[in-house]
Amino acid sequence: MIKLNKDIIKLESVSSTNNFAKKLLVKGLPNVDITIIDTREQTKGRGQKGNYWESEINKNATFSFIIKPTFLKAEQQFFLSMAVSLAIVDCLTTFCNSVHIKWPNDIYVSNKKICGILIENSLLGNSIQTAIVGIGLNINQTLFSEWIPNPTSLKQETGKDYDTEYIKSKIIDNFEKYYIALYNGNLEFLHKEYLKHLYLHNIKSTFKDITGIFEGKIKFVNAMGFIEIKKGNTEIKQYTFKEVEYILPKL
Repeated sequence: MIKLNKDIIKLESVSSTNNFAKKLLVKGLPNVDITIIDTREQTKGRGQKGNYWESEINKNATFSFIIKPTFLKAEQQFFLSMAVSLAIVDCLTTFCNSVHIKWPNDIYVSNKKICGILIENSLLGNSIQTAIVGIGLNINQTLFSEWIPNPTSLKQETGKDYDTEYIKSKIIDNFEKYYIALYNGNLEFLHKEYLKHLYLHNIKSTFKDITGIFEGKIKFVNAMGFIEIKKGNTEIKQYTFKEVEYILPKL
């Protein structure tokens, strides 16, 4: 099996590991396959839609990595999101049950969010030149701000403390496996695994789109990352990111 070369940069504190990675790329492309930026404290972590990612110092996994997936076409970039999501799911399922991927790439345990992923791709022509993958995973934190709607952590789910360094290393090892599957063109395998872990798949749920709130069932997420939801008994509507949102039950 192909073995990827890795480099790790350890930081005591940084505003955002993704932003730090961007500054590194300004200086030039790394000469290794994966460059990992890891920090004990992230003061202004970024999430999807410009959201802030809260993380208590020394209790969670807050890290980013830079990769160079030039073998992937621009229209295949959602497969990278699948690979990262599955790497985290594989890790978490060794510690707790009911781990799912909430479209497009949040990681949930039951109905609570345990992990956020932010992927920023840079394209060159029709290929992905570089990708910065940011991960915020709640591990040992048990207290969260009131404005966070539905957080959880491994410790909250299991009552145990965990070695954050070990969990980060397992996620990277798992990602390496899925990244090699990407490189080898095993896209159908990744797609099937992603759908297998999809949150609320085929379960009657509540959503909101431009027309308002409605009930429906998630039927599919295609290779481009578009979600297909069956509205009512007949119509199947396709949405891209930000065109539809989940209305989750209050916990």
